[in-house]
Amino acid sequence: MYIALIFTLAFVCITYWLQQRSKKKALDGIEYKREAPHMLNAPGEPFTLVTTVTNAGWRVVPLVEVHEKLDEIHHNFKAYLLPRSKLVRRATVSLPKRGRYIFSNARVGGGDFLGIEQVMRDFKCWGEVIIHPEKAEGDYISHALGNFLGDISVSRFIAPDPILVTGFSEYTGREPMRDISWPQTLRAGQMMVKKYDYTTELSATVVISLEYLSDTNHKLPYGAAEQIEKCMSIAYAVCSALDAKKIKYDLYSNMIAHGHASSWDHVPEGYGKAHLSHILEGMGRASLLSSETLDNLVKRVAMAQMHSSNKSIIFVVPNHEDRARKIIEQAGSIRSFSIISAERHEIQ
Repeated sequence: MYIALIFTLAFVCITYWLQQRSKKKALDGIEYKREAPHMLNAPGEPFTLVTTVTNAGWRVVPLVEVHEKLDEIHHNFKAYLLPRSKLVRRATVSLPKRGRYIFSNARVGGGDFLGIEQVMRDFKCWGEVIIHPEKAEGDYISHALGNFLGDISVSRFIAPDPILVTGFSEYTGREPMRDISWPQTLRAGQMMVKKYDYTTELSATVVISLEYLSDTNHKLPYGAAEQIEKCMSIAYAVCSALDAKKIKYDLYSNMIAHGHASSWDHVPEGYGKAHLSHILEGMGRASLLSSETLDNLVKRVAMAQMHSSNKSIIFVVPNHEDRARKIIEQAGSIRSFSIISAERHEIQ
């Protein structure tokens, strides 16, 4: 009887010791990581968030519970981890509105030896997902482009004559891959692209102003946010149309882009997927406020136009097209331009 009692007490003590030890070390060796492989996405477009939970230790973790959040989207799951093992979970989600969305710390719980209690720990993790604006649809966009692009053939710029190569410059990621000069790249030790001399090069400047021209003292009166969102959707459609025709274009804007060291005040000339994606990222990050007035933005564009008089300019504004036209005309050096106002058009 005494032996049984001693055995029972020993069993209880060992179990208690294992229980307390497991509570302290429930999450020892657990590593957590979360990332979004595709940072830039369209509204409502499904994208994947990848979570990796690693057991770097040599013991079995009977239960790991993960609690994650992205904006208002919650994602929870449980896992059983063997020693030195890794679990990768992919969650497909979508976000309906343009903007910058952040996912940060996650709560991870580990079960104890007896499965009675759970130890929770916050794991630091930071990432972001950018949702760019919807692309506007409508005949007014092609009409506005046709006003100054005309029927000039751009086939020359699709397959430029090698005889017209006048030099080489460093590859920035905005030039098409076909312009890369591999012999010059090998000589310079970095990516180099060809520079062409066109006699009738067709290029454009897109100007996005998010300043809502109001007759009141309020910065954003009722309905302004909707017009600013439409303004970015129209600008997306304009950039996409130029890109489809392989017309080089640069961008000027007064957007305030959150969460990035880069500025979208001016995006240098280019075309192609990387060029358009960079612009869309800026529009996705943009707040509803502007960094400068339309008047100051026009002055910056006019200064640049003095050195590029052959460029046609498309202004995209939220409202008050007539007032915007007066501001542009007063700049003097801007001659060939078109204005698209979100206030006057419905997105289809």
